Amino acid sequence: MDDLDFGNFCHLVLEAFGRDESARNLTDGESIEDWFLDAADRFAFEQFGARPGLAVRIQLQSAKARLRSAARLQAAERAAGWEIIAVERSLADAYPLEISGLRISGKIDRVERNGDRYRVLDYKTSDSPPKGGAKSDHCVNNRLSDDIDWPPDYAFFEREEKPMRWKKLQLPLYSLALVQHLPDAELTAGYFHLAKAATDVAIDAWEMDPEWLEAAHTCAEGVIADVLAGKFAHLVSRGDRDGLASWHLGLPEKTLDLTFVGGDASPVP
Repeated sequence: MDDLDFGNFCHLVLEAFGRDESARNLTDGESIEDWFLDAADRFAFEQFGARPGLAVRIQLQSAKARLRSAARLQAAERAAGWEIIAVERSLADAYPLEISGLRISGKIDRVERNGDRYRVLDYKTSDSPPKGGAKSDHCVNNRLSDDIDWPPDYAFFEREEKPMRWKKLQLPLYSLALVQHLPDAELTAGYFHLAKAATDVAIDAWEMDPEWLEAAHTCAEGVIADVLAGKFAHLVSRGDRDGLASWHLGLPEKTLDLTFVGGDASPVP
């Protein structure tokens, strides 16, 4: 399995657990561990057969070790009152979100509730959590590059009188989608880490107050405006190997035709 396959395998077990209404309310760590391991064996047989190769067998043992730690974490979180209410929830189906006239698509791994509090979680199977957690994975202290046109102004904002810059908007966009349907809810978002070390298997929560959400919405509006205007020059000039430019042979402005179909404001390549 490559990194994506490994992550998807662990994800599959957790998704199945979240869909099982009786299992997801268990508070006993051993019972949850048994459920996880049985599911892992079942999915492994379906994907790799009865006699997988040595490399896959080693990876499956690694996945099971992470799932054992996740079982203890899940038991503690359920005992603390956190209840899984949705898994693999599509924004379009459950929490429609429009920004600047465009529908935002995405799929939330897990939504939880604890009284009046709600939590949006994204599963992560990297070997170790990002330094600083989910928050620092999305934004950093203002660091300007030599390129005066990049990052764009909409990527910057202030938090507690300190300059900040967005790196990505995944969890804030999920939160924006959820909060517009639950306007009075106390909302947090974060990562459910299935890390290599048992001590790193944890939930990394980030409180999404209105200030965070407003800054993220402003940034999203700026991104959308640039995309619709065909402004991709910074991707080409910076040689962004993993970004949009690489999908279009370095010439996204030549190969991406953004149009509106009918009246639904949906961009079509």
